Amino acid sequence: MAMMMGGMMNPMGGMPSDPLSAMLAGGSGAVVDDPSPDSLGHGAGLVMQAVQELPPDIAADPRGFLLRCAVPGKLVSALLGHGGEGIKEVQEFTDTRIEIPGTSHEPTRIMHIEGQLLNVCAAYMLMMVRYINVEEGTQGLPPPALEGPSGTPLQMGFG
Repeated sequence: MAMMMGGMMNPMGGMPSDPLSAMLAGGSGAVVDDPSPDSLGHGAGLVMQAVQELPPDIAADPRGFLLRCAVPGKLVSALLGHGGEGIKEVQEFTDTRIEIPGTSHEPTRIMHIEGQLLNVCAAYMLMMVRYINVEEGTQGLPPPALEGPSGTPLQMGFG
């Protein structure tokens, strides 16, 4: 039985390989036995329900979407990662464009994420994981491994 999520079907019946579904499958791309909203916690359940109810034509809309989010200026360098590698990983994994314009002296910066709807949502979630880890001072710990679109491991560096 194939599983449908966000307009992407996985013929093997497992979790789809799109970034949002991979995140919701356990935060690290791991497949969970029961991906139902109840098994993932209230917030993840809400996201899962929204993705499952999303009409396929909306998920595949080629126009692109833009999400903006305020982030503390003092954390931007850590969010970007060494040489911008952290943000590049998220961009490549989600096929989005992420920018955090401004200068290092600004107390608040606005992060822009642009791409297809589900990709933008996935990129936002991944950047918020980076944000929380940076804020908690865990950016030096080994990051969770994610599986990229080609099936190769993707490390979310916290640079």
